[in-house]
Amino acid sequence: FREARGCADAIAQVFNALSKPNSATWVLEGDIKGCFDHIVIYKIIFRSFYNIIVP
Repeated sequence: FREARGCADAIAQVFNALSKPNSATWVLEGDIKGCFDHIVIYKIIFRSFYNIIVP
């Protein structure tokens, strides 16, 4: 979300970016807020500490 911007502005930005030569061919849309409801935080913490201890 950006103040004073709407969905049409976002769609125009995506269209402009994808219409260039050699641009991406996929658009990924997701629910970031809903994503955080399903993250298992202890696995992330364990992996972070493991990467610090065992590089």
